[in-house]
Amino acid sequence: DGATSDDNRTLERILDRFPDSDADGDGVLTADEGRTYIEERTREWEERRRGRGRGNTRQRGPTHRDLAYGDHDNHRIDLYLAPQDADDPIPPPLVVYFHGGQFITGSKGDVEINTRALLAAGISVASVDYRQTRDEPFPASFEDAARALQFLRLNATQYNLNPEQFATAGSDAGGNLALYLALHDDLAQRPNARDRERRANRDEEEDIYDEIGIAMQSTRVMGAMAINPLASFDPRYWDDNELPLNNHERYLPAWLGVNFLEPFNDKELIDLVEELSPAELVSADDPPVLLLSMFEDIPIDPETSWTIMRLHPRHCQLLGEAMHGWGNEAIVRYRNMANDPGTGSADFFPDLFGTNE
Repeated sequence: DGATSDDNRTLERILDRFPDSDADGDGVLTADEGRTYIEERTREWEERRRGRGRGNTRQRGPTHRDLAYGDHDNHRIDLYLAPQDADDPIPPPLVVYFHGGQFITGSKGDVEINTRALLAAGISVASVDYRQTRDEPFPASFEDAARALQFLRLNATQYNLNPEQFATAGSDAGGNLALYLALHDDLAQRPNARDRERRANRDEEEDIYDEIGIAMQSTRVMGAMAINPLASFDPRYWDDNELPLNNHERYLPAWLGVNFLEPFNDKELIDLVEELSPAELVSADDPPVLLLSMFEDIPIDPETSWTIMRLHPRHCQLLGEAMHGWGNEAIVRYRNMANDPGTGSADFFPDLFGTNE
């Protein structure tokens, strides 16, 4: 606050690229003008993006709408099944998609991948609703993501899905959910003898969700695509990687269910962010990932707004470097990137599943 384009490099670059950001036309861009301009453009971009997603899915409505994978109102899935030749014995693969909204808004109707192209390539898509932090803080959203995938795998035969060919995708908050499932160790629970007996003798009409059966399912996937993910939820990681915290205190504490971030020394919180942050989860056995940022690689400084920071390609770059460091495959893309590989969901998933052969 108080900075202007006369003494701040980021504001100077914004004014040069977007002259209309100077609201009062005095030739000097203030921090307030820059922040307002970026937030307005981001809202417009997100509205257009959501509109494109709805258009993709409305070309073909869900084959199954509002499948319940739990007892919360947000435990719902829309399932879009790819057409299949009658003589093909192998069910289609599945992309499990998680919507964006910074963990506070959004719905499964906001699908920001090319659903129409995936269906045409013989790939089914599931769009998942999940609890948001206004309902329950972390890790509720992540627990729901795992449960939704396990529910779909448990019921793969019923919905004609190939349980061996699952992948994840998501935007914003959903991008982090997609990476959580791709990078985390398998979350399947091993049932004991009593669990197996209870499941064998259960009343299927009363046991709607088959809790034991869901928990037994693997959460491992073949790959993931994440749009605008955060590399970490740990404020110490941000500081260590030249990502100034600035006004992130509006979001991170709400997600973590605390009032303040500093000092960040509570062991339970430290353990929690390590369990959920993709930068902490990367290991040698991770599947391929596609990391997309919809923003340019502009300089970052302590005045950079949260809006820019959460969209900044540095998150994807850091994650890509971590993946490559373990010998894993990671494709990084961002706006106006030199040597852009041009890979999107319509290329990545057919290549991953081999449906383009």
